[in-house]
Amino acid sequence: MTADDPVLASLELLDDDITRPVYERFARACPQWAALMNHMDGYMLGRMMSDVLVLLMTPPAEIDRHYLSFEVDSHRAYGVTPDMFPPLLEAVRQTLQNTLGSRWTSAMDRAWRERIAALAEEIDNVAAASIRP
Repeated sequence: MTADDPVLASLELLDDDITRPVYERFARACPQWAALMNHMDGYMLGRMMSDVLVLLMTPPAEIDRHYLSFEVDSHRAYGVTPDMFPPLLEAVRQTLQNTLGSRWTSAMDRAWRERIAALAEEIDNVAAASIRP
């Protein structure tokens, strides 16, 4: 399955923890949103990164929409809006691309961009469904 999924293949090439660089990149790109995470300790940031990576590793057609809806709704309590998710996902992609350097391929880039776009659409869909009367 990994060979068929460039997103998974790229993650398998990692030999370092990218948690800190991802959040640093996200904070630079979206300081107003990153400020919401200032109260989190290293454990919570690591746990959140684990959840983000699981989401990114899941093909969009296989995403559990109930789980995604739960995550979107539960994050609202902290002031997180659906438009905050894609920049975090993009920070993961950019950090991974930077970390892999010459091992990053055009197929990986295309797959990551498609995955993030599909996830952003799913997040918007579950967010819209959860606010309907």
